[in-house]
Amino acid sequence: MIKVFNLYKSYGGIAPVLMDISFDIQDGEFVLLTGQSGAGKTTLFKVLFGWEKIDRGQILVGGINVGKLNEKNLYQLRRKVGFVFQDYKLLAKKTVFENVAFAQQIVGSNMKTVRTKTWNALKNVGLVKKKILTHLNCQAESNSEFQ
Repeated sequence: MIKVFNLYKSYGGIAPVLMDISFDIQDGEFVLLTGQSGAGKTTLFKVLFGWEKIDRGQILVGGINVGKLNEKNLYQLRRKVGFVFQDYKLLAKKTVFENVAFAQQIVGSNMKTVRTKTWNALKNVGLVKKKILTHLNCQAESNSEFQ
């Protein structure tokens, strides 16, 4: 679950990029964020996942108060939440399955858990049939399926 309360974010005291933003996203809820270039979409994601600090407000992700995290304990948030970049940031020589499993392996999850979570994630986004393709194969087949 993600809860955002009265969020403000500016860069260098200039007019805020995000101003008085509040919303709730429930577990399992599918949300689409759209807007014009420069509207603050990327900034919102950066503060939600602890990559940038906020000026005011509160962000709770999976019960974790993002604003209270420091660099040392950001891993707690990053173990709970994933982020897919617009340009994928996939490892070209790994399969789709291996790319999805990679972060779980890095944090030391056991292989059974990695396989189960990866399989479920691929099922949830309709990519089970693509699990053995590499990033480069998928690009050649269709970029739109990964967006």
